[in-house]
Amino acid sequence: MAEQSTDDADRLDYATSTSICRAIGQKLIGAEVPDAADLPPRFQSLLAEMQRQEDDSRTGSALKARPPHSR
Repeated sequence: MAEQSTDDADRLDYATSTSICRAIGQKLIGAEVPDAADLPPRFQSLLAEMQRQEDDSRTGSALKARPPHSR
């Protein structure tokens, strides 16, 4: 197993790290996504919930009252 250096000279600075993360994100956005019908139903429902939460946070409707969870 390769040794990891703890030398500060080997660490990435914030700007470089951020640039790398953004480049990877752009590549992932452009990557071909499998058809949702090919995904297991549980995974499809999780993706749908995540999309709903993202849409709610963009529109501010996340602040609207939601029914309480049953205990």
